[in-house]
Amino acid sequence: MTLRSQIDRARFADIFLDVYLSGGLGSLSKREIDLLVLRALIEASTTDAAQAALANADPFYLGRECRVRATRMRSMLDELRYRNPPTDEDLRTQLRDQLTRGERIADGTTVRIQIEDGLLRDYARKVVRDDFGVVDSSFDRAIIALSPAKFLALVLAVLGPDARTEFETQLTATKPGTVPAPIEGRLTWIFKKMGEAAAGEVGKRVVQLSDEWLRANGASVAGTVQELAAQIWKLVSG
Repeated sequence: MTLRSQIDRARFADIFLDVYLSGGLGSLSKREIDLLVLRALIEASTTDAAQAALANADPFYLGRECRVRATRMRSMLDELRYRNPPTDEDLRTQLRDQLTRGERIADGTTVRIQIEDGLLRDYARKVVRDDFGVVDSSFDRAIIALSPAKFLALVLAVLGPDARTEFETQLTATKPGTVPAPIEGRLTWIFKKMGEAAAGEVGKRVVQLSDEWLRANGASVAGTVQELAAQIWKLVSG
């Protein structure tokens, strides 16, 4: 079935006319009309398919239905998302789902995720940059390759403040006496060191433990966070 056959046409007309006539005839540019049509198609859908297309930012599905290239549809979806942004909590949930579904690369030290949604990608970039000082150009692309440091930073970001507090507590408890970590900006220092270190088997274990914690949704997992902290000290001091 086509998208047109799955919409409530009366609902579509109401959405379109309410916005189109609010500023008077001729007040909207062609791009604004295109965005309005796309929004009305999605909101007037009688099935879950189009609703999911916006929620998951699926440019291929809507591009095919609207007969435009996926790249153009992606740009329009991003603009709609920025105009009607979800809450931070919703963004964290969406990002957690993406991380859980991410592909674990064979070497075990890299997780690859695909985020078509430009708003969600910008959110991921912001939280790891602001909280952990971790960012690079990979966040500019739909497919993002995450090192152990970037993966852990995103896991901490989506699990929330309680998980971060537990992580910092375990870092303090497991810190070797020979490591001169600064009191101020300790997490930023640690993530910087993680980015500089060769991952190897320790990096692989960091990814595994971070993944276990993520899939437990931040719940206390016996020994996981403690071992994670110990492995990170081994990585940054080795």
